[in-house]
Amino acid sequence: MNCLLLLQILLTTTVAVTRESVIDQIYETSTKWKKELLPTLFQRSWIVLSEFDYADPSRDILNVAYPSAIASYFVTLVPKNSRYVFKGTFAFGTGVYQINLIAYDEQGDVDPNIAPLFDHETADGTEVHMDVEATDAPKLVLQRFYVDPDIFSDQDLENMLFNVTLKSKLVDFKVPPLSKPLRTVLSNLLEGVISRAIAARAPVVTTNASIAFALPGDTSSLFPDISHVYLFAVIGPASLVTISGSFNITSTRPYFDFIVVNQNTTATDDALPFYEFIQSDGSYTISVASASYSGSVSNATIRWKTDNQFPLVLMRIITYDYNVVNYTGPLSPAQTQMLIPDIYPSAKFS
Repeated sequence: MNCLLLLQILLTTTVAVTRESVIDQIYETSTKWKKELLPTLFQRSWIVLSEFDYADPSRDILNVAYPSAIASYFVTLVPKNSRYVFKGTFAFGTGVYQINLIAYDEQGDVDPNIAPLFDHETADGTEVHMDVEATDAPKLVLQRFYVDPDIFSDQDLENMLFNVTLKSKLVDFKVPPLSKPLRTVLSNLLEGVISRAIAARAPVVTTNASIAFALPGDTSSLFPDISHVYLFAVIGPASLVTISGSFNITSTRPYFDFIVVNQNTTATDDALPFYEFIQSDGSYTISVASASYSGSVSNATIRWKTDNQFPLVLMRIITYDYNVVNYTGPLSPAQTQMLIPDIYPSAKFS
C-alpha cells in the first residue's frame, strides 16, 4: 500500500510533465543540482526510495502513501521504447519476511504479461530474472524489502538490489543504481511535490463514527502488492483504540503490522511490526492513542500526531492465501471478520 500513489505521481510527472519543469519545482534555486539530476530518472536504476523507520520515525524517507513499519521500496523507471532485464538473488533466513519484484503499467496495475518474482517461490541462492519491455508507454518496477532493520543494514539492502541491464539490438548496457546520497536527496525533495499531489486525489474518511477493521475497495491503478491484504479502522472521535487478536505466523502468513496514518498527507505517523508485540502463543494487544492521551495504554503503543485530524489505523498482512488476497471489497467489518475469522483484529474505541 505504501508507495502506491507515490509511484503513480512519479510516473505522471516524468511522462506528462517535462523533466526539467519537475526538477525546476524542486531545485529552482540550485543550478548545480538541476544539471546533475535532470538525466538521472532515465539513466539510472533504483532512483527513488520510500521507507519508514518505526524505531525512529524522524529518519523516514519519502513518507507518503502509508509506508509500512519495516518496508523499504526501491523504484526503477523503464522508459518508453526500452527493454530492461533485472537479475539477482533473494536473501533468506532470520529477519526476512518478504522480498519481491513486481512490474506495473503506467496505470498502476500489475502488468499481466510479466510474472512477479517472490522470494518464497525461489530456491535459496538461485538467480532469477525479470524481462521488462516498455513499448508504447513506460513501466515501473518495484523491489520491496520487508526485513528486520536490526538485522539488515541500509548497505545490505543496497547489496541486494537486482542488477539492471538495458538490452538493445547491438549491445547491452548496465543501468547502474543511483547513488545512495542522491537517491536520498531526490526522494526527500520529492516528498512535498508528491504529498501535495496525493492529498489532492486521495479520499478522506471524515465520519464522526469509529469503525472497526474492514477490507476497503478495489486497489487497482494503485500499484498494489498482490500478496498483501490491507484492513482499515476509522478512529473517529476516539482518543484510544485498543486492538487485540491472535495471529499464527507461518510460511503462508509470514508478516503483519499496524500503522496509524494521516489521511490528509498520506504519511505514516507511527507503526509497529508484529514481532514487537506478539506473544509466544500468538496473542497480542496493542494500543493506538492520540499524542495527548495520558491514560492507561498497553506495553505496545503507537500514537498519531497532534496535527492529524483524521487518523486511520491500518493492518497490513502478507499472505499467500490468494483466496483472501484476490477478494475484492469493500466489505463491512462483519463481512471482513467472516472472510478471515482466525486473524481478524478486535478494536475497542474509547
